[in-house]
Amino acid sequence: PLIFLIGGALGAAIAMTRVGGWAGLRATLEGAGLEQHLHLIRPADDAGYPTTGMFTGQLISSTWYWAIDQVIVQRVLAARSLGHARAGCVVAGYAKL
Repeated sequence: PLIFLIGGALGAAIAMTRVGGWAGLRATLEGAGLEQHLHLIRPADDAGYPTTGMFTGQLISSTWYWAIDQVIVQRVLAARSLGHARAGCVVAGYAKL
């Protein structure tokens, strides 16, 4: 996981340097008519990315991932104890972040 963090940070730094920093990124997106990509929370009636739809959709997909995904279920069932099973899920969740 550490190599991914280092590689991701390095890639982001190189990309931001090439585009001219935050101001350059903002100018590039606004020039292309894509300034909506600068906002994380959008109105509920946004056709491309409604925030309420994202939150409800994320809840459903997260439930599927943690409750039905066979790999996660097997990881929990193969644990030595309930504490190990919980810790395995928490560590896997942090690794996904």
